[in-house]
Order: sequence, then structure tokens, then C-alpha cells
Amino acid sequence: DPEPGDIVTFQDPEIPGRVLIKRCIAVGGQTVDLVDGRVVVDGVALDEPYTRGLPSEPLKTALGVEVSYPYTVPAGHLWVMGDNRTNSDDSRYFGAIDEDTLTGRAALVYWPFSNFGLLD
Repeated sequence: DPEPGDIVTFQDPEIPGRVLIKRCIAVGGQTVDLVDGRVVVDGVALDEPYTRGLPSEPLKTALGVEVSYPYTVPAGHLWVMGDNRTNSDDSRYFGAIDEDTLTGRAALVYWPFSNFGLLD
């Protein structure tokens, strides 16, 4: 089962056949909020060094998608966000993803080669 912090792959909600890779931020039942550029889950601001200080702001959502904050992730769904927060279509754009669309979990970094190694 995916947990917050895991990097997961899943079917793109908008483009059939395309697989995306994002970080799981919250799971079903947890509440996500965006406050002053920070991600807050269940009232606790996350420590996210992997964003390199980029702000996490709400995005204009996809057609037919409504996301308002604070947002409670439905059971059986995940809230995912890209680490490049200022250039990532993620759950802020397409909403929480269904766990059934997961295709895998990232296990290692292979590019750039200088960062090659297993993920924690």
C-alpha cells in the first residue's frame, strides 16, 4: 500500500496510456491544505527539502475538476504532487487519483547518473 512520501507511477487521468510519476503526499482520510506556499497535512506543515524551496500554490484545475482547500482525500485515493512544484500538473490540477490507477513505485534514481542509487 502506498504511503505518504512514496514516489508512485500511475495512469494519467487526462491522457490514456500515459504514465506519470509523482510523490504521494496524503492517502484516503487525510486532509491537505496549502498555506503560505507550504503543504499542510492533517494540520502539520510538511518538511519537503526535495522541492528546493519552491512554493506549493493552488493551481487552476482541469475542466470538470473541483478542488478546494482544505481538501480531504477520499478513501481509496491518493493526493500526489510533483517535486517541481511550480511546473507540475498534479493533484492540485486533476484532483486525487484512484489507487486503482497505480502502476508502480519508484525504487531508484538512474538519471542524472551522478545521483544513481536506491530511493529511501
